[in-house]
Amino acid sequence: MYFQIVFLFIILFGLGFMLVNALDRRLHLAQKVGASYPLGVAYMSILMVLMNMLGQKFSFSFLILGGVMSASLLAVYLIRIREFAVKDLLSLKDVKFSFKSINLPPFLLLAVLVFIVSGIIEKSLYWPTFSYDGVAGYEQMARTMAYEGFINNSIFDPLNSYATNRHIYPPLGPMVLAMPYYVGLTSSKISMAIFFVSMVIYFWGTIKQHTTHTLAMLTTLLIFSTPEYV
Repeated sequence: MYFQIVFLFIILFGLGFMLVNALDRRLHLAQKVGASYPLGVAYMSILMVLMNMLGQKFSFSFLILGGVMSASLLAVYLIRIREFAVKDLLSLKDVKFSFKSINLPPFLLLAVLVFIVSGIIEKSLYWPTFSYDGVAGYEQMARTMAYEGFINNSIFDPLNSYATNRHIYPPLGPMVLAMPYYVGLTSSKISMAIFFVSMVIYFWGTIKQHTTHTLAMLTTLLIFSTPEYV
């Protein structure tokens, strides 16, 4: 099961990474890394909607096959048609290291940021979902989609007493939460934890484009230390 979840997330990340490069290869490497998983999940969710409209049921095999084929086609398009070099895809020009450039404050701020982010993730993975919208809306919809394989599933049956207007939320959120259920996990929290880490990395990469390492790390630390995140 753990191999399956790691493999699925690698496929989604690789797919998103190709999509980011197709949209704008000039982005900073941190921006590409941060946007890869959210874009990969968004693309796969749209593909799942289209396949559902054709009567195709969701499954783990469908996710893997669709992800691998899409990522492969995008890679061929970028490398052979648009003639991207590997260094363009990976933004290797952004990776610069020199012992002279080592500065202690950014590393100290990074250590604090890692401590806070890891604590937030640990807390989110430990505590169960308790908000009504989460339990009766997003989570329930995600579980039903994962088990039945369709967006238009039995949860919308008017005979079901637990059907509420919270089930008519846009499907992207529940589809993101449904991903871990396809590989047999009993909780969807790992998906949102990866979303959170992706947001931290993307935010730092964006700020770094306009300021120094120290200020970028300090700004990122302040933003993700606010009560809304903690």
